Amino acid sequence: MKAKKKVIATALLSGACIYLSDVPSLVDEEKVKVKAAMVEQEVNPLPTALTPLEPIFSDITSRAETPMITLFDRPYPNSKYLTGKGIPGATLSARVGGAGPSSEVGSVKVSPDGNFSINVGEALKDCRGNVYIVQIIDGKESPPKYLTVDLHNLAPENVSSPTVATNITSNTTKIIGKAEPEAIIIVKSNSLGLWIGDGRADKNGNFEVTIPSQLALVKLHFQQISKGIASSIRTTQVAQGLRPVHTLSPVKEGDTKVTGKGTAGATVRVKVGSIEIGNGKVDSQGNFNVAIDKQLEGTKLSITQANGDDESEAVVVTVGKSTQLEAVAITTHYVGATYLRGTAPAGATKVTLKVGGKNIRTVDVATDNSFRIYANDVAGLKQVGTIFELVAQDASGQLSKVATSTVEEVPVPELDAFKIGQTHVTGKVAKGMTRISLYDKTGKLLRNGEINADGTFRILASDLPALRFVGDTFTVTVTSATGVISKASEGIIEQDGSIAAAPTITDYYLDDTYITGKVSAGATKIFLRINGKAVRGGTIAADGSYRIYANSLAELKLIGATFEVVTQDANNKYSEVAKGEVRGMSAPTVAPYRSGQINITGTVSKEAAKISVYDKAGTLIRNGQINADGTFRIYVSGVAAFQVAGDSFTVRAFNANGSKSSETRVVILPK
Repeated sequence: MKAKKKVIATALLSGACIYLSDVPSLVDEEKVKVKAAMVEQEVNPLPTALTPLEPIFSDITSRAETPMITLFDRPYPNSKYLTGKGIPGATLSARVGGAGPSSEVGSVKVSPDGNFSINVGEALKDCRGNVYIVQIIDGKESPPKYLTVDLHNLAPENVSSPTVATNITSNTTKIIGKAEPEAIIIVKSNSLGLWIGDGRADKNGNFEVTIPSQLALVKLHFQQISKGIASSIRTTQVAQGLRPVHTLSPVKEGDTKVTGKGTAGATVRVKVGSIEIGNGKVDSQGNFNVAIDKQLEGTKLSITQANGDDESEAVVVTVGKSTQLEAVAITTHYVGATYLRGTAPAGATKVTLKVGGKNIRTVDVATDNSFRIYANDVAGLKQVGTIFELVAQDASGQLSKVATSTVEEVPVPELDAFKIGQTHVTGKVAKGMTRISLYDKTGKLLRNGEINADGTFRILASDLPALRFVGDTFTVTVTSATGVISKASEGIIEQDGSIAAAPTITDYYLDDTYITGKVSAGATKIFLRINGKAVRGGTIAADGSYRIYANSLAELKLIGATFEVVTQDANNKYSEVAKGEVRGMSAPTVAPYRSGQINITGTVSKEAAKISVYDKAGTLIRNGQINADGTFRIYVSGVAAFQVAGDSFTVRAFNANGSKSSETRVVILPK
């Protein structure tokens, strides 16, 4: 047989039938070609040589909508049953034949456990080829599952009944035993032959069959089918099993035992779901007391009693509401808090604090059920990690459930990244925090912010001079509801790649008329800030240079005074901030001068653009020349003001903006 030009199966031609074996599943409407060939030895079912004949083609369409059976046990000529596994509830049809005429030799429905056994009587006795089974669901047949009848061997005829190891009682739902390897075990009830369960033995002959529990005195019939041969029937009568436990005391939340009555000597098991939480023996008087852990209200307890493999039907008990006072609700206690606070349960009149198992202090409960306990003098509550307990009591002295908590440290705020120009400092704080505070890098409080219900916070920062420079730091703290302040979380002002770089500032000297420099591309406005406030705007030229008139500002009339310059783009987005400082030009250094000397010489600072000399009355005499290396000379040969020893003169330098340095006074030395 070929599909898509590949050989997918070979078959034995017997009479008018072609018997196919182990044909793979085909796709709907997939067509295959069947080619016939001569077999040299007609009686040999396994051909040794093939002589090609003219091919005979036949279309076979796959029926893939319904899957084939999953297991088909090998049949023998004397097999009376066909066995295997299929889909529970599906109808199976056993047939003898091939692609041509075929006949049904038996049918059955697959059991709920997925096993089947089809009674085919003597149909396989003279079958010299294949037998096949189709699985039918909703009228749709599966592809056939073929097997060749083993013509050379017979199945053993003398199959003994299966051995049952379980002591079967009215509580039994699982039966174990021994049978032939891979045999089908069938369990039926009473003489009517009502099927109640089946199973398959493993390779070692061990089996387990699940059945519904049966009434006492009912007779169960056990039979196995091995290699298609049915065994004799073993009959067992169902014994009366242990009856359920009874007279159970109610179980309430917080209880630690289950009590009731059962059968003397039986073992009582208490389970939650499939997990056993306690067990114990029934005493000679029929009473039991099983210890369990405390369970929550609404938990369902399953209680059985067992003796060997006989276990009674379960009695289910639902854990009821406890009459004990509920535990107090403790407000998280942070180290350093003056009071320990919380809420007592309804009906409570007092609350007691315990540390290390010792009663420390008892307080009255307020009318709104709140309480507070002075904690500042309790050594244990001043240490993070100390475990403490609170117990409430009502007017009659009944105690509540114990509430346990631990002294904690106020969690520090989690800070989001803060980039230059950002409007808010943001982040998240723990539940129960009431105040968020922002500090500059020196620890000075700048302002408090707002905490949202989800624990996120934000603090306005756009108008704070302390948060305008990349690399500067700031800190944030949070305060709990009990007034405890956390340790500080430190943030750093980061560069924002979307913000324009700060403008450059040309060195600004005392009495310069303008502050000048260069702006980044895209800047349209420029501002001068002093003490964080914009005091003046400037102009930006087409080449990116700017100037801001500053000579009239009293704040800039002091050497060392600081200022800032910042730009805006067309969308009014600020750039990074540039810092500037008022500088003072250094006074010129003048070499000793003797009367009648031709030049006055010396050195000036790098920013000097002009050098001038004045007589002792302060009158400008003339300007000189400044060289590239910072030296200067002023030609004064023959000038009367510089000829008399003991007289003096002054020298002053000027920068390109006209700002002057402090003066250097020189006394004329004799020749």
